[in-house]
Parts: sequence; C-alpha cells; structure tokens
Amino acid sequence: LLWNNKTVLHEETHYKMLCIKLRCPWYYYLGLSILDVGPNYLSLMALNRTSLTSATLLGSLTIPSTMFFCRILLVKAYGPMHFVGVTLCIAAGLLTLKMDKDDSSTDHPDSFSGDILCVLAALGYGIGDAAAEFWSKHVDRVEYLGMIGIGGMFWCLIIVPIFERE
Repeated sequence: LLWNNKTVLHEETHYKMLCIKLRCPWYYYLGLSILDVGPNYLSLMALNRTSLTSATLLGSLTIPSTMFFCRILLVKAYGPMHFVGVTLCIAAGLLTLKMDKDDSSTDHPDSFSGDILCVLAALGYGIGDAAAEFWSKHVDRVEYLGMIGIGGMFWCLIIVPIFERE
C-alpha cells in the first residue's frame, strides 16, 4: 500500500476554497493524522492509570515499534547494535509489565491496564513514525506537516467533547 510511490501520488489538486495545491488528496492526511492523535490520547489515558515511571519506561517501546514498522513498510536495514538496543528495550518493557502486574499497590490499582495502554500507544507511535518517514521522503515534508496539523486539530475537536466531558 505505502511502499509503491505510484499508489500514493496523484496529480496535483487545487482546492479553491483553501487556496492550496495538494499532491495527495486531503482525506489521506486525515487518515494519517489519526496515527498522530491516537497514540497521544492513549498515552494521556495511561498516565491516569499507571505511574509516571512505568509510562515513561513503556513509552520507550516506541523505538522497537518504529524499527519494526520501518523494516516492514520501508524495507530498512538495521545493524547488530540496533538489535542489541531493541532487545534491551523490550526486556525492560517486559520486566516493567511483569512488575506492575504482580504489584498491587494502592497508589495505582489499575496499573496493568495503564501499562497496556502505554504499549498500544508505543505501537501507534511506531506506525505513525514509519508513515511520517515515508510521506516526508516521497511526497512533501511541508505539505505533510501542515496537513497533519490540520487533521490533528480536526480529530481533537471531535475527541475532546466526546471523551472529556468532566
């Protein structure tokens, strides 16, 4: 889907209402902006349920996730030291998950569910980072960043009234 440049690029389209020319349809960027907003929201939800230490340690799983998705989507090659670092990172993440599952402290009774949200956010960040790398290299960096910002604003205007009523 993403690795063939011909499937992404269309002829330049001029949107008269916006006074801009886009190399890709706007709805591509709207879909890609979910990969930016979603993990951020999951991370914030996780901070309500687990400790800052666990959330930070499990947030570092973004690096292995990004490497995995860049390897699959962009066919990137990594050296042995990359894999040593990823192995250490995954081991620390698994140890954090095990410790939070076994620990039933009164400060964070739902810490394991917060940890799962952190892992899901890290996976989302990895997909988003791989997509951003592809898009900024093969389409246009300025167009990508601008349209992701507009799409993110759109999704936040929908998400905040629904989930943040308190």
